[in-house]
Amino acid sequence: MLADRLFTVFVLLAALAAIFVAIPAGTEKIDYGTFSPEVVPTALAYVIAGLALIQIFVPGRNQSVGPIALIDILRCGLLFGVTVVMVFVMERIGFLPASIVITACAVFMMGERRPIWFAATAIGLPALIWFVVTILLDRTLP
Repeated sequence: MLADRLFTVFVLLAALAAIFVAIPAGTEKIDYGTFSPEVVPTALAYVIAGLALIQIFVPGRNQSVGPIALIDILRCGLLFGVTVVMVFVMERIGFLPASIVITACAVFMMGERRPIWFAATAIGLPALIWFVVTILLDRTLP
């Protein structure tokens, strides 16, 4: 579906922005520890970018490519706008609330309506990321 690929272009651009702008600007340089703080987020951003490229260029089975509907363009633009706003608001409200809003918007716009899956994704994924980064890696999030 062309809308999925359009959405994935935004994901790819976000991963590239993270690799080249956000991670270098948002991580502190330290001279102790096994590895520097930017290693894990940069590696994960490269994984996200690679998976996005695969989604963009490798068609799935039973996937028809037709004209893109205006509603799909509006959905992608709205999600991009929400993400940009939440990135700037994240300093004030914190990582967890901002990422829950971003994830909930993405899950809703992708069409998930089952309440358990919606909640598990919108709340569980940001909570898991928070747990790994703050508890396991002992790093701070905004």
